[in-house]
Amino acid sequence: MIVAINTSFETASVGVGGADGLLGITESQWPAPLEVLLDQALGSACNNNGVDDDVDAVVVATGPGRFAALRGGMAFAKGFSFARGLPLLGVSSVSVVQRSVGRLDCVVVLPAGRNRWYFAEPNGDDAQLVSADMFGALLTKNHVVATADNCGLHMVLDDVVGQPLVVSGATALESMISMALCRLVENSGPALFGAEPVYIQPPTTAKPWVQASDQHKASTDD
Repeated sequence: MIVAINTSFETASVGVGGADGLLGITESQWPAPLEVLLDQALGSACNNNGVDDDVDAVVVATGPGRFAALRGGMAFAKGFSFARGLPLLGVSSVSVVQRSVGRLDCVVVLPAGRNRWYFAEPNGDDAQLVSADMFGALLTKNHVVATADNCGLHMVLDDVVGQPLVVSGATALESMISMALCRLVENSGPALFGAEPVYIQPPTTAKPWVQASDQHKASTDD
């Protein structure tokens, strides 16, 4: 049985499943009580499907996604897997969306907040950060666009390409569990052992007042 955690969409999702698919799922807006969601998902899987609560692995979406939610989900996944001595697998949110819609040739667009979006080209896993007014230059009617549920992308894309393919939280978790099984059983697919967040922008440099403070301290010490 595999625990899947996805906090890269607008709604945080935690699910439990295996070769038979998704057995239990809970969702919540961020900030989400992930420990509570996991307990509920495990309880639902055990009570409704007659399975025990023995977990064999954890898979987590590594982004891109909103900074705080993504880091929170990954920290919880790492803590849970480490405490139980379980293998931890990471899979990019772009791969999750592509697998969920069954098309590697689709453009993946995910919300980044502040009227910005993560944009990944077809047949690729790399994303860039774009503003909403850039879609007209990046997309045509020939593009197939896929995105996460409840992100409001259709309101942005209606005049460019029309309705995108939408991936729900449950479908995303099913894909993550399937990818984790491919890696664990067949050692194939996009899921990888270990998990590091996908950052589209590099870490910010020190603020001017921090540098000024350091300089002031040095002159004071002299």
